[in-house]
Amino acid sequence: MRFIYFPLLFAGLTSSVCALESRNIDQRLPITDNTNVVIENMRGTVAILGTDSKEVWVSGVVDEMATDFVFEQKGNTIYVQVKMPAKIDQDFWGSRQQESDFTVALPINVKVKFAGVSANVSAENLDQGAHLKTVSGNVEARNIGQKVRLETVSGDIDSEGLRGSVFLSTVSGDITDKNSNGLVELNAVSGNIDARGEASELIANVVSGDLQVNYRGLSKLSLSSVSGDVDATAVLMDDGIVKMSSVSGNITFVVQEDANVSVRVDSNAGGKIVNRISNDAVVKAKYGPSSRLETRIGTGAASIKASTVSGTVRLSH
Repeated sequence: MRFIYFPLLFAGLTSSVCALESRNIDQRLPITDNTNVVIENMRGTVAILGTDSKEVWVSGVVDEMATDFVFEQKGNTIYVQVKMPAKIDQDFWGSRQQESDFTVALPINVKVKFAGVSANVSAENLDQGAHLKTVSGNVEARNIGQKVRLETVSGDIDSEGLRGSVFLSTVSGDITDKNSNGLVELNAVSGNIDARGEASELIANVVSGDLQVNYRGLSKLSLSSVSGDVDATAVLMDDGIVKMSSVSGNITFVVQEDANVSVRVDSNAGGKIVNRISNDAVVKAKYGPSSRLETRIGTGAASIKASTVSGTVRLSH
């Protein structure tokens, strides 16, 4: 029988915590300013809610297989930990035991960190940032500010109203982000990305997934794909800079009619360029399959640069 170890993520603190007597939890701890909250739960569902209280309140049930539940403060950090057996066989993940399902309510000005494996996590109404990380679970986030980092491997990310420095990443899951503002970076490998809102800077990367973007008020936009398609609509500021690239994927970019922008598009190996924003023609290379479009709208203050190897780049209003 094969065993799986999680020595870093769920190695318990060396504190005097009693063995778990009841799966039902309803515990509170007062909290002071400049205190962080760290939550660890291997599987199940955890909801994190920012409130106007001066305490951390944990309520719900913990995993039926849990060996301990830790809820304590050490220094400037409060720990909420569901301890699991040190050795877990493969049958564990398909078992029918009750998984954790609890809520952590805490002040909105607390920094939060969550770690899980097969755990879904949601968080909302946090002003000082959050780092939420799981493996096969989904991540949901609403109304979180300052520094936001959401990560999963095979799960989906669904977010809205994030602010400040925002980083979202998944491998095979999808990302859906609405109305985030600030410096936003989105990454997926085989999953799709759908992002809409107003951000000063947006970076979005996919490999084989598709990328859909609709943003207003952009100063910087960077989109890249390998074999997936890129479909972007943007309202550019006069200082806007757009960079887009693909290998075999197609790129469609829609910009407002009154944009002031200089454009350069390159196709390197049999790709195609479709220009519907001006009357300038696409120039074919004298030798080889490459082609280029150079054009300008209005004053040309903003910049759009795009390149593809074998895909199609379409520009329109």
